[in-house]
Amino acid sequence: MTEENEPITQFPAPNTQPIYFPPPAYQWEPAPPAPPAPPLPATLADVIVALLAFIMGFCFWEWEVLSQDFSGISATLFFIVLLAICFVYLWQKGIKQNKASLVMLAVAILGACPFVLNGARDINALLLLFEGCMCLLWVAYSCRTVIAPYLSGFVIGDLFSQVFIVPFGNFGRAFASIIKGVRSSNKEGRRIWKTIAIALIGLVVTIPIFAIVIVLLINSDDGFYNFTKNIFENIDMDRIVSYGFEFLGGIPIACYVFGAMYGNAYKRFTGALKYESLNKGFQKAHALPRVALYAPLVCFVVVYIVYFITMGSYLFSALNGELPASFTYAQYARQGFFELCGVAFINLLILAITYLLARREASSFPVALRILTGSISLLSCLLIVTAMSKMALYIGTYGLSPLRVYTSWFMVLLMFTFLILCIWHIRPFNAAQPIIVVTIILTLALGLTNTDGIVARYNVDRYLGGQTTLIDVDLLARLNDGALPPLYDLAERAPDAEVRKEAREAIRNYPDYSHISMLGDPASRDRWVNWNVQYQLAEQRAVK
Repeated sequence: MTEENEPITQFPAPNTQPIYFPPPAYQWEPAPPAPPAPPLPATLADVIVALLAFIMGFCFWEWEVLSQDFSGISATLFFIVLLAICFVYLWQKGIKQNKASLVMLAVAILGACPFVLNGARDINALLLLFEGCMCLLWVAYSCRTVIAPYLSGFVIGDLFSQVFIVPFGNFGRAFASIIKGVRSSNKEGRRIWKTIAIALIGLVVTIPIFAIVIVLLINSDDGFYNFTKNIFENIDMDRIVSYGFEFLGGIPIACYVFGAMYGNAYKRFTGALKYESLNKGFQKAHALPRVALYAPLVCFVVVYIVYFITMGSYLFSALNGELPASFTYAQYARQGFFELCGVAFINLLILAITYLLARREASSFPVALRILTGSISLLSCLLIVTAMSKMALYIGTYGLSPLRVYTSWFMVLLMFTFLILCIWHIRPFNAAQPIIVVTIILTLALGLTNTDGIVARYNVDRYLGGQTTLIDVDLLARLNDGALPPLYDLAERAPDAEVRKEAREAIRNYPDYSHISMLGDPASRDRWVNWNVQYQLAEQRAVK
């Protein structure tokens, strides 16, 4: 082979570096630090709304929004003002309303009205909770931070996120926004804030000296002594201390409210629960073999059918207006109510567990499971019908009471829920949507309805009309202002002299004829925060 045909082989250059043994340890070099996160913004709107949030936190306690006995115009005004502040804040941030948010805004406004319309009731605590949730959901829908783009069962995740994650994740942003807003202001603005801070510090430091000077002047002249005495006598120190505690108690309220608005406006902590991750989690939960569910579901269906067959004469007697032997009306209705609560809870739990855990495809529900769970839903509807008939029989005998109204409302809500589930088992659809809509509508209806007035009017009219010879005057006296006009009618027109006497005695026990309020401390009746429509109607009836 010729020289030019020989392959060319290149060898690496010899390593001239000294070789050490053992080799030096590996020198770890940390990764370069991540770029600092951009500073959280603090605009003038953030500062103003943060300050307004502290004012609203003070008003929350001063207006007795949480007081169940005195809920009136103050609770309605608190939520309306809060909604207005948030609306302007979101508008200033360039966040426009959409169809879903406008619907939720209408719900939130209607949810604030029951307190000014009907005053104090036993359900006001639940109505306050409902109104708070609706306000938070409105903010989420306005800022497009809801988990699902449509109303569905994911609203539970939205409520968890908006009630806990977003507000508490941004809990300190009220103070931070005010501080950053002051720091980021222009030179003239910083000079003004600095001047105010120095002046306040100077006042605090000179308080002891100022007090000594005042004491010396008081001792030097009787005229100045009498002048200062009149001033201090007119100062309500208890009220000042109360204001201080209310302001301190309003701080967490302000931080919570502003945290919810700020977090949604800047999308901060709103992505903790995402549609994709939750949906994947639900799909992974579909792991329980269907065979493990068939046998228990069949047993439940059989037990319910046997129960209805063996107890049919007892369960359906109320449909014919008959009372079973050895039962009083109270025992009959109450036992039916506890049956309803227990069975309804168990059945809803069974349906939820089956839907969540049964192994299946993502968008399908096996026919066998659909038949079994649909049968449970239908049997639940049947039990609710019998329980409602029992309650109707009880009301027809003893009349209405607030508890009976609320129980009947709960039965109607359960009935709608199971009816929707029955329809879903025939033809699957997004059943959570109508259930949520029905729940909201029924809750608004319950809140806006003058339940105490209806109870009093129903009982009095039945007694005056001769449908019953029983009337519980003590029950009417325990209701709120809405029951006063029917009570006056009873005192004037009752055929029984003893009933007229009891009604007049109930009216006479009110401490002030011109400021009638059936619940709460008489000393608080003159406060504007307790005013409501039923109070006004009762006052007009008292004047007549």
